Formats: sequence, C-alpha cells, structure tokens
Amino acid sequence: MSRPDLGRGSFRAAFEHAPVGLALINRAGHRIVLANRALGDLLGVDPQRMVGRSISHYRQRTDGREPDSWRGGEQVPGFSGERACRRADGSTVWVEVHTSALPERDDDGEALCLVHVVDVSRRRAADAARERRQAWASALGEIRLAVLLGAQSSRSLSLVCHRARMLLGASDAVVMVPSPDGQSVTVRAADGHDAEPLVDTSIALPDTVAGRVLPGGRAVVTGPDGEPRAVIDHRLPPRGRGEVLALPLRTPDVVIGVLGLLRPSGQPFGRTDIDVARSFADQAAAALHIGELRADRERLRVLEDRERIARDLHDSVIQDLFAAGMALDSVKPLLTAPVALERVAATVDQLDETIKQIRSTIFELETADPGREVDLLRRVVDARADQLGFVPSLDVDGDLDDAPPAVVDHVLGIVSESLSNIARHAEASKAGVRLQVAPSGALILTVGDDGAGYDPATVRAGNGLANMRRRAELLGAELTVHSSRGGGTTLVLRVPANRRRAESLAGFPLL
Repeated sequence: MSRPDLGRGSFRAAFEHAPVGLALINRAGHRIVLANRALGDLLGVDPQRMVGRSISHYRQRTDGREPDSWRGGEQVPGFSGERACRRADGSTVWVEVHTSALPERDDDGEALCLVHVVDVSRRRAADAARERRQAWASALGEIRLAVLLGAQSSRSLSLVCHRARMLLGASDAVVMVPSPDGQSVTVRAADGHDAEPLVDTSIALPDTVAGRVLPGGRAVVTGPDGEPRAVIDHRLPPRGRGEVLALPLRTPDVVIGVLGLLRPSGQPFGRTDIDVARSFADQAAAALHIGELRADRERLRVLEDRERIARDLHDSVIQDLFAAGMALDSVKPLLTAPVALERVAATVDQLDETIKQIRSTIFELETADPGREVDLLRRVVDARADQLGFVPSLDVDGDLDDAPPAVVDHVLGIVSESLSNIARHAEASKAGVRLQVAPSGALILTVGDDGAGYDPATVRAGNGLANMRRRAELLGAELTVHSSRGGGTTLVLRVPANRRRAESLAGFPLL
C-alpha cells in the first residue's frame, strides 16, 4: 500500500512525535497506512508492522466473536467512543478513539481518516474500583439491615452468597459451615445454577477446599497448578473448568464458616479480587456473628420468660384456683338442692382438671429447649417460606428426640431439599410436612404440595431427588414419590427402627 505524501514536514514530525496514538487509515478498506510510535507503544507493536493491517485487527474479541469492523466509508470519520484493544502480548488495553476525515489522499487516490487514540485504562480501572467500593458498601449494608431486622440465619447466609457472587463476578457461590466435631462441613446456602442443588449437603472435610481454609483461616485459590479445583468433592466445578476462591468467614475469636466462589475458566481471581473478597467476608462474618449473638440473647430471653411465666402460674394462678376449689367444696353441706350440688361438684372437678393442665404446661415451659430437634425442623421449614411465598404447615406426631442424631440430620436435609424442589418446580400454593415418630426411633416423613405435579415416566429425576434417594439409601430407608400432572406431588420416607447402620453415618460424604 502506498503511503500518502503529507507534504508539510512539520505536520509529519508532529504526527510521528505526538504523545498520543495516531494512525492514518484509508476510508475504503479501513487499513492503516501510517502509525506513530505512541500508538505502537500502546499496542506493543512496531508501527511499521501495523501498516497494511485493518484497524479492526486490534479490536479485542468479545464473547468469542471476531472483532467488529467498520462498514461503510461514512461511518469511520464520525466515530467517537471507547474500545477494548488487544495488545501483542494478549492483554487488553482500553482506549478512547476519535476519527476525522482528512483532505489528503494516498497514492491510490483513496480518502484518508485520522484516528486519535488515548489510553484510558487507568481511568476505567479507577471507575471500576469506585463502583466496586459502592457495590461492596451496598452489599454489606443490605446484610447488616437483614441481621438487624432479625432475618433467619439461612436468609442471611443466602444473602451473603448472592451479594458475594455479584460483587466478584462469580458464576456460583456457597457458604459451608463446619460440624461441631470438625470432621465435615455442610452447605448452608448457595447462589448460582450449579451450586443451589448442593444446599444441605454434608461432606467430609478432607474432600473440600474448606478443609484447607478452616485450620489456618486463610484464603485459598485453586488454579491450573494441579491443586484441587472443587469447593465440594470435585463437583463444583468439574476438574479443569474453572477457578475457586475459598475464604474464611471469621470473627476475632472463631471461624464460623467458609465462603466459596467459582469463576469459569479464563477468568482468574486477581489480587484485587482476593482483597475485596477477604474484606467483604470479614465484614459479613462480623454481621452474621452479631446476628447469632442477637439470636442467642433472644433464646435466653425466651427461656427467662418461660421461667417467669411458670413461676407465676405455680405461685399465683394454681394457688388461687386451688383456694377457689376448696371454697366451693366447703359450701356443699349448705346446699340441699341436688342440681346445685351437682353443679358445684362439676365445677370443683373442672378446677382440678384445670390445675392439672396448668401443671403440665409449667412442666413443658420448664423443660422446653429452644435447641430441641423439633425446633430445628421448624426452622428448616420456616427457612423456605421466602422461597415458596408462603409458610408450609408442619405436623409432628411423637418426639423427634427419640430418633438418632444421624437420622435427624438426613431427615432435615430431605425436608429442606423437598421444599426447595417445590419452590423451584411445583408452582404450589400450599405445602405441608408431616412427621410421625415412634418411641423406637422409627419414623415416617411425608412432604406434599398442591402444585402442578409431573409424570414420573417422562420426566427425568434431577439432582435434588437423587440426593434424597442417596440419603434414604444411607439410612436403609424407603423413599417413594407419588405425582401426577395437575395432581401435586407427595414424598414419603419410611425409616425403620433398626438404627445400627444409621448411627455410624455422621459426617459421611454424600457426593
């Protein structure tokens, strides 16, 4: 391609030594006919080697597509805006581009345009940092507000997952909480298409990145260096398909959990990402810890109220009722009419029965524990209310404390998974959970809804049902699902009384 004769030496000198990138392109083919040193330095290319190339060659690819190119001679002179350009080393530099028509023509008679290119990477980075700080503050503000308003723990953890995923541009996020014995972790919240089915899954610590975070309380980033790439048992994501950042959710005294974030391949976590995520995790953990302290204080207040009510009932109400009964009983000899005697006797008997009921209530108030298994079941059911749009009913017949802890853990997981499936797929307006527990520890769990239902013969079971069947298998239990289109769905779990196998399942990896 022939170069134009610029004519004036002063113009050429100014062009070649300009502090900003300049290029001459022909309007017909959009090819570079001359570039200065500043543009070459900006793109990491010798200016001489740029001659003859289309200006679109230096546009960065987007979403796997070829760089856009200008079409039509009249579009080039009027262009003004920011573009992502590809440097010779593969990195990206953002530039502000302005084009204008020139009266000069090249040797072939083609009209020319002057392209003016300025590096705006630092400004864009500063803008991005400012926007990230604003997003960080907004995310923490939302979490703190939820905690102050008394949101349930599951709601707060889900909010942490969602906000962390959006803040760091991750595809999936999970929060894992260690078990009391420190041998396993349970996914308490998740956000993202691949992560959500893992809620309530328990896995042994050696199979997780969390097992590398919890002991030292330090962030761990998995990468293409052979380190484990999965948050959970090599399932999130499959090996080689992404990078995971795992951070401790810690307070000054204890690590309360682990936040795991996943990005697809080709989007590694940089130092800035890690610093932002660590700061967010620390602040979020502090807010969650405050929420736990508030919940503990509320439970203590409930216990104190129960003790006070029980004491008042015993010292005041029962004594007054007993005195009233004695007074009525003492007037019997003064009554001669049979009807009056019968009514007084019936009233005295009713007072005695009321006193028995009050004493039974006092016993329940004094012995009730907010941490009992049935209360855990209630919290699991209530935790799905936001997702469902209504509060599922709960009916418990028997004492869930009669069942072994390992069985209770799996029952809670199945209830949570079932209600989650109803929320995602059933389009139901009502759902109910019924649990029947025998003194032997055998139990029957029924979870039903009035939703759309499905045809089991034509619809393939998803990960949620597969996880529930795995839990039932580990318990030696029978799990059946009855469903029809338009007729809702009912899940029934029957756990036999023989618990020898189930007693050894605590912390057993389900994946």
